[in-house]
Amino acid sequence: MNTENSALTTKLGRGLLKSVSNPSPKLLLALIVLLGLALRAYPLFLSSFPDPDFYYHLRMSHLAFEQGGIPSYDALSYGGRPYTYYPFHHLLVATVAKLTGLSVDFVLPAITLLIAALAILAAYFLARKLFDQKSALLAAFAAALHAGFIAKSTAYARPDQYSLLLIPLSLLLLLKEGKLSNLLLFALFALFPLVHLTVSAIGLFIFLACALAVKASWKKIGVACAGFLLGASYYAGWDLKQMIASKAFASSAELVSFDLSFIFFYSGVLLIFGAIAALEFYNALKGQNFIERQKNSFKLVLVWLAVALALQLAANRGVVFLAPALCVAAGFGFKHALEKSGKYEKYMLALALAAIAIGTGAFLSVQHPGFTTGDVSVAQWLGQNSHAGLVAAPWDRGHLLTFYGSKVLADGYFEYAPAPERKVAAIDEMLAASSGERALQLAVENGVEFIFLDEKTLSQLPANSVWTRNVSGFEKVFENKAQAWKLSEKA
Repeated sequence: MNTENSALTTKLGRGLLKSVSNPSPKLLLALIVLLGLALRAYPLFLSSFPDPDFYYHLRMSHLAFEQGGIPSYDALSYGGRPYTYYPFHHLLVATVAKLTGLSVDFVLPAITLLIAALAILAAYFLARKLFDQKSALLAAFAAALHAGFIAKSTAYARPDQYSLLLIPLSLLLLLKEGKLSNLLLFALFALFPLVHLTVSAIGLFIFLACALAVKASWKKIGVACAGFLLGASYYAGWDLKQMIASKAFASSAELVSFDLSFIFFYSGVLLIFGAIAALEFYNALKGQNFIERQKNSFKLVLVWLAVALALQLAANRGVVFLAPALCVAAGFGFKHALEKSGKYEKYMLALALAAIAIGTGAFLSVQHPGFTTGDVSVAQWLGQNSHAGLVAAPWDRGHLLTFYGSKVLADGYFEYAPAPERKVAAIDEMLAASSGERALQLAVENGVEFIFLDEKTLSQLPANSVWTRNVSGFEKVFENKAQAWKLSEKA
């Protein structure tokens, strides 16, 4: 018996040693996904969310849970407004919480991390379909560590995170034949607009550009368009033209001028591997040195990269389109660079991994709570003591205040808000006022009863601001580095 046990132990030991020294692709992929999830969990350990929008989506998920479906009215944003956000994410969180009995506070980050894991897997399976196993594993590794990919798929991420999964998945379905793939493609594009309408429209554009590049069947194209039209019909009564024409929409979409440093910070050395892949694709197509399958793969990725890069240059949020495209291309480029390095392959691999890790570390090192403990304590105080009185604060502080129960004059959800530009301008003038009389006049005109000044805003006030001293018509009612002011009864 002891001899048998010894033999079994030796056999298991050898098997374990072999799996460690030469791990299977499945094990490597599992480790890559776990690494990606660990890097994306950092918001769970901060004293406050790094992005104000996270507070909004958690509050809306609670509202959907409480109302048992798509919320009808948000009583706190812009003094009260109909619910006009894209409903899928909030409804999904609320439904899962209802069905499992788990709290919304637990379910929301669990779902966003699950979507992140699936997005990494989507990059892997698409790269494997387009290229090979090694390229696929390197693409998944790139997706796990790409700073922009991480930024847009952390715990509590915004709904545009879904595009990191749905766009690669749509391209994977584009390359597959059969009724099932067409049915899944239709369902994907029917769902996508309910996740985020503008992002889904861009996702459809990317799909169509890639479909035309590989000369996909018109049936595939028709299925995708039909699904999108079905999902988009949810917004049939909405004034989309008014939303997009608003100046506030440009701010919400983070439309910016060309910012090369932003792209380098988010993508780092992966840009080099993406460029290697693009150059290799171009040379192969130009030289006609390829089989038909490679031709379609190279064309698809080149078109996807070009469109995604243009979107990234137009808006910071365009990183959700560039990140998956770059990671898939970089997987191929990384593998090609390793093959060309010959006997120096191990050194090349170590250097590249170190460069990628440094870029990821640089991104994570600058992540910090979006609000101080003082900001949070004053927001909590206002939620308990404002008694439905309207609170004015810088618009990007509004979601924090509504999360803790205050009704605000303005916040960061501009689309379909009542007169967002006028209200934001009034707040800006109120905070910059050099006389108490003008600040009081603006507060009365807009029905404001309380003023919230977070620590960052206080540090940026001009020297002649009324909020740096006693303000006529207002009284400071709470302070913990951040401040809460109230219109005095005399006013």
